[in-house]
Amino acid sequence: MFDGLVFAPLTENTLVVIGLLLLRNRFSDRQAVGLMTVVAVALHAALASWTAIAALLLFSMMGVSYIAWQPLGPRRAFLIICLQHLLFNLPATAATALEVARIR
Repeated sequence: MFDGLVFAPLTENTLVVIGLLLLRNRFSDRQAVGLMTVVAVALHAALASWTAIAALLLFSMMGVSYIAWQPLGPRRAFLIICLQHLLFNLPATAATALEVARIR
């Protein structure tokens, strides 16, 4: 449906959230942020319209935010990084949906 354009950012979001859930229990905060940055760059390059450089900058910024929020509790920090990820992808998802609707 829609040649996968609308669902690519949603799929990428889901994969990152699942990855964060898995990694935060097995690695330190800094290691998890580093690993997810690498994974996110690959996912953005494969599934989204962003370049790898934009994804690298975005996830580095989100990683710093996660580490900054971590002293207030890992759950709050995890919630913040998930919300940031959803908000950063929302405009791209909406733009893609509008483009697909315009084409059809």
